[in-house]
Amino acid sequence: MNLLIRRAHAAELPETRRILSAAFEPQRPEPDTTNGAFARYLEDLLSVSLRFEQAELFVAVEGGIIRGTATLYPPGQGHAATRGTAARPWPRAWASLRALGVDPAHRRRGIGRRLSEARVQRARELGAPVVALHTSRLFAAAYHMIQAMGWRRLPEYDHAPTPTVQAEAYVLRLCEGDAREHR
Repeated sequence: MNLLIRRAHAAELPETRRILSAAFEPQRPEPDTTNGAFARYLEDLLSVSLRFEQAELFVAVEGGIIRGTATLYPPGQGHAATRGTAARPWPRAWASLRALGVDPAHRRRGIGRRLSEARVQRARELGAPVVALHTSRLFAAAYHMIQAMGWRRLPEYDHAPTPTVQAEAYVLRLCEGDAREHR
């Protein structure tokens, strides 16, 4: 696989939006038992133009075609990373990951992991002591991937976007010490 992970260009925003929609739309409950919470979550997730301005949007490109996308919120942007949710904002010093999506036709090839590793490396370069994210067991592949990569649970940052969905908080320490020490 000749996959290039890089920052997205503005002209690629429509394609990143399409990939995120294809990756997350199948998770929409039918019928919608979330009182519209999933639709609001998806709408926020698909706000790629806003994330492009506030964060670092990455793409995985193979043969000139975008196969996946993901976002890194640098330190100081914890409030933006949790925008549109009831989640407690991450501490200012932390970086955070959000909106990882891989084209469904290209899953199970390590693209999501490569996007995650690139964002963690960039957070290190930016001097973040900790990288944080939320995920749900609803997103089984992402849930298992972060556990395999050594992320630790930090339940005090969990939130419940709907009564039936728990968004679990995970952190990856990038420097010595406990993540709780870097607030």
